[in-house]
Amino acid sequence: MWVGAPIFLATAGLRMDLTALANRTVLLSALVVLAVAVIGKFAGAYLGGRLSRLPRRECLALGAGMNARGVVEVVVALAGLRLGVLTPATYTIIVLVAVVTSLMAPPLLRRPWPASTTPRRNDSGRSTRHAGPA
Repeated sequence: MWVGAPIFLATAGLRMDLTALANRTVLLSALVVLAVAVIGKFAGAYLGGRLSRLPRRECLALGAGMNARGVVEVVVALAGLRLGVLTPATYTIIVLVAVVTSLMAPPLLRRPWPASTTPRRNDSGRSTRHAGPA
């Protein structure tokens, strides 16, 4: 792992302007972007899992795990800020979404998802009832 990653992320976080969230328009925009980001990523991962015939429980866990955003979003936002394409308020919203969704993933993945009743195939090809992880 590259040693400079924590330093990069710390400096990217220091460029955030949290005072911009005091503006109601910016705060509302941040909440809308966060909601769309969470719902879109979660629904897409869940739907993809269902189309792949994964049990509902695994689709929920997949949606929770895929919801986290990573370093790529922060790198692109930082490049946009440096190029002048993004305002400091927009940059703050993007980094905030990355941080919040990354912090959401672990508690959601630890959450006890409801047991699936979706039939699964065992090694012999017979259908079995799946009651959770083995």
